[in-house]
Amino acid sequence: MTTAADLLRSLADLEVDGSLAASARDEIDPAVDDSITYFGTRIERELARLTEDVARTGTSGAVDDAAATLAAMLERLRHFSAPSDRGLLDRLWRRGKSGLDAARLKRVESELDQLAGRLEGHSNPILTEVLTLERRAKELDDQLARLLAYAAGGSEALTELTEGSGSYRDLLGRLQELMMARTVALQARATLMVMLDNRRQLQERSQFVLRHALPLWHQQAEFVRRELARSKDEAAARLAAANAALTEALGAKSEGDAP
Repeated sequence: MTTAADLLRSLADLEVDGSLAASARDEIDPAVDDSITYFGTRIERELARLTEDVARTGTSGAVDDAAATLAAMLERLRHFSAPSDRGLLDRLWRRGKSGLDAARLKRVESELDQLAGRLEGHSNPILTEVLTLERRAKELDDQLARLLAYAAGGSEALTELTEGSGSYRDLLGRLQELMMARTVALQARATLMVMLDNRRQLQERSQFVLRHALPLWHQQAEFVRRELARSKDEAAARLAAANAALTEALGAKSEGDAP
């Protein structure tokens, strides 16, 4: 059976607001039954509400779509950015296929810009979710701190009661209920922090891709576009030179064949 000493030992290594604990202790008057019955119940109800809010918070549509959109963008960026000195050019520019590769480059750019627009559209909703979860985490932390103070104050009051008396048993039961509420709330807080971290990381990765990776990719793409155009011009120049040489050779041959 849990005793006052057990409760005090369990609270010994936890940071407790001493002034709030003393105030909570003063709420207990063994001569007034309700002072024990309702001890810490407001905090308990508030923690239950916050815990239920966390349980109802699932993955939103904005988060799901943003994650899928980001994955699609990263897949394209990685696929069309070869790990070589020539980078994107090494993937897209193939001698003799400049027309096809230029069209492919334009299509990939269009796909990436469309995905970027979708990802940008989810930025504000996800930021709103982050701020909401941060507020809930703070509310949970505040109420958990209050609950610890009540548990500490109640445990001190318990040591002043006769062990085995009705008041002792009632207060001990009330304190055990508060500590159970704390355990449930801590589990909810852990779940909330996972959701919060996931959204923060998604937001940070999205902004990195939109603000840094995608502009850098467009710079590469522009370089590729110039290379494709230059190779096409060079091919046209070579063809023109070959045609001129052929015309000259044919002309010389005609003159040589003349009687």
